[in-house]
Amino acid sequence: MFRRHPWMPHVGITRPPLGPNAIAKYERELRAVAGTGLPPIEMDTVVNLVVGHAENTARRADEAGQAERDSGMTDEERWREYGPLLGSLVDPSVFPLATAVGEEVGAAQGQAYNADHNFEFGLRRILDGIAVMVDARVDAD
Repeated sequence: MFRRHPWMPHVGITRPPLGPNAIAKYERELRAVAGTGLPPIEMDTVVNLVVGHAENTARRADEAGQAERDSGMTDEERWREYGPLLGSLVDPSVFPLATAVGEEVGAAQGQAYNADHNFEFGLRRILDGIAVMVDARVDAD
């Protein structure tokens, strides 16, 4: 949804107006957790958790894309140009973890933030946690 409508995370409203399309969307989202044994409030919370993760990832991806459009440089090109300057300003002895992890991430991904990787990783963790919660409900019954 957020890839089709990248403007959505930037609208600035905390909740879209409720209307037939918003209710239909909510119905589709709830169907994904129907039959899990979760009570209604947890079904709603799970939906909000997953949608919130997707929205946050979409927002960050769009911001990165906007930076690329504004500068005319890809993230990789920007890091190649500004990386040495940043390296001269950051003392690795003061920020050893940030330096090591940042260098490894940049080398592995060719960019500072990979929206697809972060979305998939986060979604897997969220779904794993939800599965544990659902299994605990089933085991308790």
